[in-house]
Amino acid sequence: VVPQFDDMFKSLGSDLPIFTQIIVNISNVLSEYILVFIVLIFGIVFGYRYLVKNNLKIRRKHDEFVLSIPLIGKMNSQGLTARFSRSLATLYESGTPMTESLEQCAYAMNNTVYEELVHDINDSVSQGDRLGEAMRSTGGFSDLSNSMVEIGEETGQLHTMLNRVADTYETELDDTVETLTTLIEPFMIIFLAVMVGIVVIAIYLPIFSLGSAI
Repeated sequence: VVPQFDDMFKSLGSDLPIFTQIIVNISNVLSEYILVFIVLIFGIVFGYRYLVKNNLKIRRKHDEFVLSIPLIGKMNSQGLTARFSRSLATLYESGTPMTESLEQCAYAMNNTVYEELVHDINDSVSQGDRLGEAMRSTGGFSDLSNSMVEIGEETGQLHTMLNRVADTYETELDDTVETLTTLIEPFMIIFLAVMVGIVVIAIYLPIFSLGSAI
């Protein structure tokens, strides 16, 4: 519709309103170079994924950045804490030595920041520290999880408390996901309303300006 107004105004020796002209220009660029944009976006995404996968420094920066994002970082921390606790509980309960269990947990983290934390915990435990004390010294786990592990060590129910830590953070993760979903819905509605409003304004501005152009 808007391009038709463009032709009409040109035939009258006038120009489209600036706002409408901007929308027309954006539309023309997108329609003409849409394939270039798609290829460029896919190239950037796959190129970045390749670098994150194959370059340890970039992966470390990526993992740090993800953990620093509000809500997203919290979700990652909750999920990684739950994974660590569940994996360690399963391995320890099966009779695997603590240091070997921690070593296997480190490689299951899928996050270089937490992988390093678990390696640090393993080093401390190897030197004689208790698990809860080692976890607390890294500063990477919450006081709640540290306290629950310490209670488990004192009562001889470490695997049970580790499973409870996992249950707690899996529940918190579910709650956080629900909160994020609740926040996204109104933003999506607002975004769509703004987009529709922009298109409507771009269409009606030429109609209002047509009389003065004639």
